[in-house]
Amino acid sequence: MKFKALIFMGALAVVSCGPKTTTVSTEEKVMNFPNAKVEEGYNLYAQSCNRCHKLKTVEDFSREDWDKILPNMAKKAKLTPEQEATVNEYINWELTN
Repeated sequence: MKFKALIFMGALAVVSCGPKTTTVSTEEKVMNFPNAKVEEGYNLYAQSCNRCHKLKTVEDFSREDWDKILPNMAKKAKLTPEQEATVNEYINWELTN
């Protein structure tokens, strides 16, 4: 019986020390922007917001939420008022599509 337990423990050790596998999603969202300003807004959003945290999905928040979130985050990201307005164009587009 002890021999079987040793074989089991040895097999368990080998299996647990084996290579770990992870699943990587290769699915990317294809963006078809209606104009250059919305695309620029997305690029600003992606570059500025991603510096400090993972990008949020725009649709996870309401327009009212974004009216509070965007000014605060734009200030932290040191966006100009024009850049903030451009990001807002992108957010508006996402919320309506």
